[in-house]
Amino acid sequence: PKPKIFITSAIHAREYTTAELMTRFAEQLAAGYGTDADTTWVLDYHEVHLMLVANPDGRKQAETGLSWRKNTNQNYCSPTSNNRGADLNRNFQFEWNCCGGSSSNQCSSTYHGSGPASEPETQAVQNYIFANFPDQRGPGANDPAPDTAEGMYLDIHSSGRLLLWPWGSTSSPAPNSTQLQTLGRKLAYFNGHEPKQSIGLYPTDGTTTSFGYGEMGLPSFTYELGTQFFESCSYFENTLLPDNLPSLKYAIKVPRTPYITPAGPDALNVTLSTGSNQSGVPSGTQVVLSASINDTRYNNSNGTEPTQAISTAEYYLDTPPWVTGATPVAMSPIDGTFNSSVENAEASIDTTGFSQGRHIIFVRGQDANGVWGAISAEFLYIDDNAPTPTATPPPPTTIFFDDFESDQGWVGNPSGTDTATTGQWERANPEGTNSSGPMQLDNTVSGVTDLVTGALAGSSVGTHDIDNGETSIRSPNIILPATGDLELSFSYYLAHLGNATTADYLRVQVVGSTMTTVFEELGSGDVDNGAWSTFSTSLNAYAGETIYLLISAADASSGSLIEAAIDDVHITQSGGGPPPTPTNTPPPPTPTNTPPPTNTPLPPTATFTPGPPTDTPPPPTATNTSPPPTDTPVPPTATNTPIPPTPTMTPTPGGADVIYVSSSSGGNAGGVGFSDEDILGYDTGTGSWTKHFDGSDVGLSGSGSRDVDAFYLMDDNSILLSFVGATTIPDVGSVDDSDIVRFVPTALGNSTAGTFEWYFDGSDVGLTSNGEDVDAIHLLANGDMVVSTSGGFSVSGASGSDEDLIRFTPTSLGALTSGTWAIYFDGSDVALNNSGSEDTGGAWIDEANGDVYLNAKGSFSVSGLTGDGADIYICTPGTLGASTSCTFSLYWDGSANGYGGENMDGFYVER
Repeated sequence: PKPKIFITSAIHAREYTTAELMTRFAEQLAAGYGTDADTTWVLDYHEVHLMLVANPDGRKQAETGLSWRKNTNQNYCSPTSNNRGADLNRNFQFEWNCCGGSSSNQCSSTYHGSGPASEPETQAVQNYIFANFPDQRGPGANDPAPDTAEGMYLDIHSSGRLLLWPWGSTSSPAPNSTQLQTLGRKLAYFNGHEPKQSIGLYPTDGTTTSFGYGEMGLPSFTYELGTQFFESCSYFENTLLPDNLPSLKYAIKVPRTPYITPAGPDALNVTLSTGSNQSGVPSGTQVVLSASINDTRYNNSNGTEPTQAISTAEYYLDTPPWVTGATPVAMSPIDGTFNSSVENAEASIDTTGFSQGRHIIFVRGQDANGVWGAISAEFLYIDDNAPTPTATPPPPTTIFFDDFESDQGWVGNPSGTDTATTGQWERANPEGTNSSGPMQLDNTVSGVTDLVTGALAGSSVGTHDIDNGETSIRSPNIILPATGDLELSFSYYLAHLGNATTADYLRVQVVGSTMTTVFEELGSGDVDNGAWSTFSTSLNAYAGETIYLLISAADASSGSLIEAAIDDVHITQSGGGPPPTPTNTPPPPTPTNTPPPTNTPLPPTATFTPGPPTDTPPPPTATNTSPPPTDTPVPPTATNTPIPPTPTMTPTPGGADVIYVSSSSGGNAGGVGFSDEDILGYDTGTGSWTKHFDGSDVGLSGSGSRDVDAFYLMDDNSILLSFVGATTIPDVGSVDDSDIVRFVPTALGNSTAGTFEWYFDGSDVGLTSNGEDVDAIHLLANGDMVVSTSGGFSVSGASGSDEDLIRFTPTSLGALTSGTWAIYFDGSDVALNNSGSEDTGGAWIDEANGDVYLNAKGSFSVSGLTGDGADIYICTPGTLGASTSCTFSLYWDGSANGYGGENMDGFYVER
């Protein structure tokens, strides 16, 4: 039997992108069969099962604009309530309701149903798994599945850019935790998601993947896609789709031995010198096969996966290695020896005696631990009526090559004139950063190091990017031959947010008898995520000279977030005489014996499973149905630059927003009790309240000084917090009300757990000169921080009142904070200085359009609008900075949503 992979999606109704991604994947497989070699062999030898919409009734509700998560079972909560139904991803029979990872409240978004697998949708998924996979794990909690287990299960969700594996109910590792971690890091390499055990997000029980692994022994993973439930079309098309299709393509390659194969090296860039297109070549043609064997392709953002040197590479003709009678043919390392974690390999294929038609070449590599990695393939077409190809020219000779795995003598700041204060060029193993998309990449083109502008990630995305000018680095001297065609090639990326300008750049210059700029990419007002590209250019103008390369990158505008990297710099000579002292010159390929063709592929199997039967037919997929917010953050600058009005409607409750609030006193909202150190969440789609952060669980109760006075929710689920007075915080010690700490959770909700760490020391940057108390925090996408204070403030470069917002541009954060200040929003310009109650108590900025969301400490009155401390209102700015102008509108009426009588200490909008 063929090994199988089963993938479910849209089990949570509001997660639009999941069904669309999997529909596109199905279309890619159908279109690729017979034209793409990898798709063809996978469908010939594996089964791919897709359940595109696992919760069709809920999906129909979500398509009306409701933030609908559960199924629509009218027996729960109330027959007409928008909170009715069961959370299908808490209803599976394995560890159902075992560990505090679901709710017994029928109106809760995580209600687990009346019993294990009580819901028909859950039963449909479970029964499908039972029917298609054997049980490969014992009944004990610590019984592992055997290394040789077959099959895989994936469940596709959104949002959060995470890649999760069991367990979600306990922090104890699963019996196969090492293998699950290896496969998780491999899958996350392609999409940049953070790989971790499910408990790292929050406790769960009765979930799909706990069932798949716990009940059946299948390696089971949850994909959390993107940044929001109703994702923008532009983000889906430009980021989410191209990031995740390659991850899914890898997944369907490995269900034969999923606990073994991901630990081995990948076979990449399989190419044939001729015969790989349908015009073909006559039998008897010598065809050169080449491939890269790479053991380094893991996402190491949460721990580092061990890698090994490559030991072997081989290919098979028409019959893959697991089929009886398959014959391996060795490939040769281009540099002469298999001894590094990335190797290029070649073989010469003599096609004499090959039958007419299409053949398939399978390539794989083995590492020093003896583990074979995933196969990649290419088609070879034989046509005796095709013209005989001309003689294949010899491969180019390497003159210079640097993959930055060793120090070859590059010199930073060679002229002594660099001005960049952070993000200087260095040869290093980079740490990844992300701001609604990858900025600095933690994967290199080959090996584990590259040339990068500041390798560390730091405490925020903007901590170690290029700041305050240019950074440059020059290569060692390179002697070029006088003859032949000379070519320079390299891999690169320049990443930036939408606050970049054409003054920012990545530039490569060749310096010899003259200096020539051969490559330049400039910044722009659009977000440009980090993604490796290649560039090549002729160096014939420098033939016979000694040259060096000068690489420069700059943040030459105000406050841009700029990341850049270079890898695999290669100079080659084609034709001409012998080169001067070549390095890494490949030996001629070793002739090999070619096995006779079999040309007998098995029939394909690609099963696309419909969703579970219900009374409502499955809805259409979510093509272009998401609402209009963009994924390009463009923060308003703190100047008097006019900002054109945004021709969109003000967001109103009833969509997908979730509002998080903290209060100045204890109380009750929607049946959820809270204290002044807690954070609640209000879902504007369902009207339900939940507790997001319980301060008493982590040592914040017992002192009025630990009242959470301001907070900000970060993309990695950590929380920035400031407190109403001087106090002592676990893990940190004494803090002032001008300081900010970061809470790193291991669990959130009613059983909050985690640790605290320093984030911002206000006394280091003058925020204690006037007794300032931070009472609003917002973190901009470029790493700058916007705060408000209780009472007036006076810092270097800015002073003002409690209704203002000031912007901090950090050069360092933590226990030793440094940076500069500027006015961001002047409340007195827009009549917010009439009473002490108009002190700004919370702020959130929509960087997609520049709107500033505000809350006052009490009653407020601005042009056309009045409200109180339980409300959130919007300033749509004409200008910001030292001369602010606004048009005001109400965003959220607290008294109308169960929050009447409260005064917010802070809020955050999840959109």
